[in-house]
Amino acid sequence: MNRNNLIKFIWITVWANIIFPPAVFGTSPDSLKLRITFPAHSDTVHTDKIRIAGGTESGASVYINGQSVHVYRHGAFVSRVNLQEGENTIIIRARKNGRQVEDTLSVFRPPGLKSTPTTPTAIDSVFFEPTEDIWLMPGDVLQVACKASPGASARFYLDEGMDWQPMIEQPAAAVSGIYRGSVRIPYHLSDRWMRIHFQVCGSDTICAEAVAPARVRALPFETPLVGMTAPETQLWTASGGGTVTAMLPDSIGLQIIGKENHRYRIALTRCRSLYVHESDLALLPPGATIRNSFVTSPSITISDDWIKLAMRMEHRIPFTVEQSVEPAVLDLTFYGAYQSSPWIKFPEEATELENILWSQPSEDLLRLRIFLAQPQQWGYRAGYEGDIFHFLIRRTPQLISDHRTPLQGLNIVVDAGHGGSEPGAISPTGIEEKDVNLVISKALTQWLRNAGAKVRMTRTTDTTLTLQERVEMARKHQAHLFLWIHNNSVGAATDAAAVSGTSTYFTLPQNQRLAWTVYPHLRALGLNPFGRISSSYYVTRTSDMLVLLVEGAFMSHPLDERKLSDKAFLRKIAKAIYDGVVEFVQHSSNNKSKP
Repeated sequence: MNRNNLIKFIWITVWANIIFPPAVFGTSPDSLKLRITFPAHSDTVHTDKIRIAGGTESGASVYINGQSVHVYRHGAFVSRVNLQEGENTIIIRARKNGRQVEDTLSVFRPPGLKSTPTTPTAIDSVFFEPTEDIWLMPGDVLQVACKASPGASARFYLDEGMDWQPMIEQPAAAVSGIYRGSVRIPYHLSDRWMRIHFQVCGSDTICAEAVAPARVRALPFETPLVGMTAPETQLWTASGGGTVTAMLPDSIGLQIIGKENHRYRIALTRCRSLYVHESDLALLPPGATIRNSFVTSPSITISDDWIKLAMRMEHRIPFTVEQSVEPAVLDLTFYGAYQSSPWIKFPEEATELENILWSQPSEDLLRLRIFLAQPQQWGYRAGYEGDIFHFLIRRTPQLISDHRTPLQGLNIVVDAGHGGSEPGAISPTGIEEKDVNLVISKALTQWLRNAGAKVRMTRTTDTTLTLQERVEMARKHQAHLFLWIHNNSVGAATDAAAVSGTSTYFTLPQNQRLAWTVYPHLRALGLNPFGRISSSYYVTRTSDMLVLLVEGAFMSHPLDERKLSDKAFLRKIAKAIYDGVVEFVQHSSNNKSKP
């Protein structure tokens, strides 16, 4: 090695030892290994506890802030520590055979609300409700709150000329001095912005006053406010949180009757409202109107895979679909619609379509109840082509009866969750969920193909995909089944050692039996029960195929992690999912109704 290369080598070695010190990261052959996988250094959390997860060498002892924690046989450890408000220093030490390594975490917990001093009487500017601008219709009730000195009398008003409204101090929990009140927006205040004015008077005879930063907009009562949907507009059940209850295509006009938490409140009928995120709705100029539309009787066509109902309308209108099983029924509801004709011509050949009943509960609500001779529903799809509404019902797939290939005739998509820049959950010793998901998915794909199914994997390598891209791949494959493979993890404040096990998830009723059938096969592997769970995710809300989400085990639990690090066990998970799918398909085939 020449002199210049020698100097370069020494400089790189010194630099590496400064950036990655051996005492912390175990880069020296003699150093004790220690890796903290949760939380991140300099993390910020809003809970009073934080879980700690990491890995060291087998047989080492680990201490967190001086307290000994259990180290599992493969070196993983998990624990929780209490957090004080402000900066928290967490010191993790590992020891083994006279060697020691240390790592230090800094975790910040923002200060919570504190009670305002009783005197002098004051209103605390850190807490007002609403927290941001809100839109309401005249006649709607506005709810307000402020934080001030406890034991006082409080009131508020909207805009000049309005009467004061009383506020009541709430029973003290962690914080005292929270005052709440409400008022109905007067009709004469239509189409204007207003401020909320608070006044609190204490026993010291001091009256404090404040104006909330958030404003209130009273929407115009005479002129409706209208917005136009974007593609895949989600309808939510609440202004904050809630669940997605329906999905609408583009170019549907919706009447806006409020706004809160960046979601518009929209009126489907006089008696039903839902919420749409502001990014999914384009406001139309004042004067835009929404008219009721006629709906023609469905024209019914049959193909090998689908029963299609086509209905002509004057213009696009909102709709929702509700599904039930036992009996198998699809309820298709149109809003702002009326029936133009009760005449329906049913197909002459036998199909899964048993009957269609119309009803008009109100002048702006039209419902089609579709009865199916199909105990297991296989999916449905709804949308527009121009002003023609198409409702497609997936027919029961024609399976070839052969015990050697029990899945022949099925198109299946296997989706290894996460990938690429999205690692998913990370285990205490640093295993990434995306890699575990891919191993399971590849093994599952091979089992399904051997059983005669046409299978496509959404990814076979470490690739980043959006959820939309995954679902579109399945649609192009004309999938009957979409198997979404994941593994679980607890939240930041949860005791990781207390939560483990396997689970299956579904959203739509058509997927419940599949989730119920696969779950016992996973449990038979010796995994703890986490449950068969009804939840709502973008993928599991997909309606035009059967969707199953499998959470094999918990990446965050050291014993589950040990199993998930064993490729032989991952193949067992794949086989369990496969066995459940085969049982489900065979049960569905044996119980198929004859139309």
